[in-house]
Amino acid sequence: MTAHHVTIDNKTMKKENGLAIGQVSDYEIRITSRLDPSWSDWFEGMKITYQNDETLLVGSVQDQAALLGILTKISRLNLTLISVNILGNQSE
Repeated sequence: MTAHHVTIDNKTMKKENGLAIGQVSDYEIRITSRLDPSWSDWFEGMKITYQNDETLLVGSVQDQAALLGILTKISRLNLTLISVNILGNQSE
């Protein structure tokens, strides 16, 4: 992966694959099975909703490292990951 430095609003940010590193982004993570809403805190406060027999985790993620942490938790629970969609970046 190639990283680039870009200037956004007079701030220099590092970008990797088109996404600014360290920029808060909103994500939707879809997994199989139903995960109880009480797991929300463990998944960094992401909102837990359902669509058919799937669970949707929706919320803000601080950076790519935090996203990896959430995906690692999904893996450790032996849940099947269906998709990860970025919904957009939050302006600072």
